[in-house]
Amino acid sequence: MTWPLGVIAHHGNILLRRRAQQGLLAGLWEVPGGKQESDETARQVLVRQFASSRGLLNRMKLVGEARHSITRYKIRAPIFFSSAATRTIPGAGEWRWVPLSSVAQYPLTSLSIKAIRFVVSRLRISGAKR
Repeated sequence: MTWPLGVIAHHGNILLRRRAQQGLLAGLWEVPGGKQESDETARQVLVRQFASSRGLLNRMKLVGEARHSITRYKIRAPIFFSSAATRTIPGAGEWRWVPLSSVAQYPLTSLSIKAIRFVVSRLRISGAKR
């Protein structure tokens, strides 16, 4: 399965959202992303995630990829990155700007941890504790 992720940074903060309280990985925090259907591109997946903040998508660049397995799923996760001009939070649901120095205090999905580590190590985002 392909699951594109969008890592968004703003002045040493990363945008996270909380998963629904039921279902797989209930209540965990994650970087935005979603399952890519057979009739859509990775960017179209992110359009769904950031529907009210399309400006973020214009600046998103593909920076890498993570591989992950959970239960019976093998996941290929293209990682997109963008620096946000403002701290606007897209869409409904529980979203939060989290300082990179505090990310480890949040219960994150393993795939999100991989994506954040990748972006921090490759792009040298400031504010992160390693």
